[in-house]
Amino acid sequence: MRRSKTSGRRKSAGGVPKLSAIAFTDVWGDCGHFKMQGWLDYRAARAADWVRQIGDRGTDPVATGIAAAVIGVVVGYASLVFRIGVESIQFLSYGTAAEDMVDQLRALPWYLKVFPPVIGGGLVALMLRSLLRGQPAGSVADVMEANMVGAGKVPVKGALYSAMVSITALGSGSSVGREGPMIHLGGALASAVSGWLRAPPATARTLLGCGVAAAIAASINAPIAGVFFALEVVLGSYAIASFAPIVIAGVRGTIVTR
Repeated sequence: MRRSKTSGRRKSAGGVPKLSAIAFTDVWGDCGHFKMQGWLDYRAARAADWVRQIGDRGTDPVATGIAAAVIGVVVGYASLVFRIGVESIQFLSYGTAAEDMVDQLRALPWYLKVFPPVIGGGLVALMLRSLLRGQPAGSVADVMEANMVGAGKVPVKGALYSAMVSITALGSGSSVGREGPMIHLGGALASAVSGWLRAPPATARTLLGCGVAAAIAASINAPIAGVFFALEVVLGSYAIASFAPIVIAGVRGTIVTR
């Protein structure tokens, strides 16, 4: 049986068709759904365009500040993962995750003083050969070179491999520091963010300094030292346009680790 075209409607006293409650609800629900979906799509597109103002307009201070805050949070959590990795390997090697190992080593038997560094050194050599193709692990010098001649770009893949090598070396007792690898990793993560934002070279260098400041602040709990290290050593200038984003990144990195 074919349904009438006027199904779901009823006639008023004057003969004018009037929507029933069910039909009115269906029509209103469909319209509301399409309006809400269109509004969400519109706001998402506007948000994406606004975030990419760094690349489109070059030096938008608000967008740069937000990007600096994001970099600070990302690098702060990366520093936590780095520290947990070192402590985990150290615990497997020596039975303790304490940062002050001098008193702990005195109580350990001789074989735990000899074999973990030897085994760790062998693993580091294999990782350098297989992951980094014989190249040394990344350091502060690579970040400084990226600022000078690389337009603020640090390869993320190589930085992750370098972090893995450094975690193994530190956890097994090698005589190296964790600040250098973390600075390199922080610069690489900041470079990834600036690449996603299509940042111009000047802004990419500023965001590179944000990654360095956040890495130092998160690693040694020194946000002021991280800010001045990024400005003086890495960027080589105290430009006002770079100062505020770098401070934001350093503070955010410290907050995450605390």
